[in-house]
Amino acid sequence: MKDLKNTKFLDDEIAEFSADLDIVSKKANRIVEDDASKAQPKEGYAKKYNALCERYDSYKKKIDDLTDGKTERAVKAQSIIYFKDCLKKQTEYIKEWNQALWSS
Repeated sequence: MKDLKNTKFLDDEIAEFSADLDIVSKKANRIVEDDASKAQPKEGYAKKYNALCERYDSYKKKIDDLTDGKTERAVKAQSIIYFKDCLKKQTEYIKEWNQALWSS
């Protein structure tokens, strides 16, 4: 149960990817500002900008996946706590497993 509630490793990864996301965002903003103030070949600008957008999207997806993982762990932990509480309230011993017990 402790393992399900421990999300420090997920929090650490989210923080790492968030920092990377911030760096990529600042680089993209700088490229846009440079393009607006200087005459540059559009191909070079587009290539750099698109590469940064792809990196941004991949970091954002990773953060979303890690956040979803945290949520799933919290839901599982809560389900187990609820199940344990229900078992404690049982007035009879459980003689054999029944899927309805878990679903109750």
